[in-house]
Amino acid sequence: MVLLLAHIRPVDRQLAGEAMTKISILLIEDSREMRETIKSSLRGLDATFIERDDGVQALAAYREHSPDWVLMDLEMKEMDGLTATSQIKSAYPEARIVIVTNFDDVVWREAADRTCKNGGR
Repeated sequence: MVLLLAHIRPVDRQLAGEAMTKISILLIEDSREMRETIKSSLRGLDATFIERDDGVQALAAYREHSPDWVLMDLEMKEMDGLTATSQIKSAYPEARIVIVTNFDDVVWREAADRTCKNGGR
């Protein structure tokens, strides 16, 4: 994840006549400790983090902030990350979402890949 995100750039706002800004990252993770760990791991990026602690809040936060990237946990209390990812991708097909999880299971990996690529369809 760090290598991937170390080379990303904000959406090209210069084309729209806006000044370049920090990368904005919507971080959806129910564990405050894990959010801090992720932010610490990415401290070399010039990034602004928007944090939410459940998938239920993800779509509204995406709509409000239009982040460059979303880092999404899979397992959360109210709504899981796959459902939240599917909602975001359905409404915003251009959304760039990276699933962040402790699960190392082929079924979860395939479901996450499928959801990120086409909203779960």
